[in-house]
Amino acid sequence: MTKKIDKIFASVLQRRFKSITEEMGLTLLRTTRSPILNEARDFVTGLYDARGRMLEQTEYIPVLAFAIQPACEYIVKYFGSDLHPGDVILHNDVFSGGNQNADVAVFKPVFHEGSLVAWAACKGHQADIGGAVAGG
Repeated sequence: MTKKIDKIFASVLQRRFKSITEEMGLTLLRTTRSPILNEARDFVTGLYDARGRMLEQTEYIPVLAFAIQPACEYIVKYFGSDLHPGDVILHNDVFSGGNQNADVAVFKPVFHEGSLVAWAACKGHQADIGGAVAGG
């Protein structure tokens, strides 16, 4: 038998999650020095459950809609239980959920009483990440 979720409670949670992802984006806009992020808004923020499933996401540029979830699911499988409070994971691998090398995602596992309960993440385009030529 499946549990029913109260519709009002679900609505309150959804709005709370949305406000968190919006605040994540506003913090990024206020603190970044990159014009790609603070002027073009080429980034996305999101919250995901412990298995990497999307709870909420705020796209600041439409092309990045749903751009974090595949990488989050990959990271959950890759690291398994080898995650600890304070960990931060950077990801830009196109072969494991990334969409291009210059889009870098940052994942922060969220713990409650020692158990992984969620992920906070953001992904944004970087002008240059140290390749042999500018832009790559």
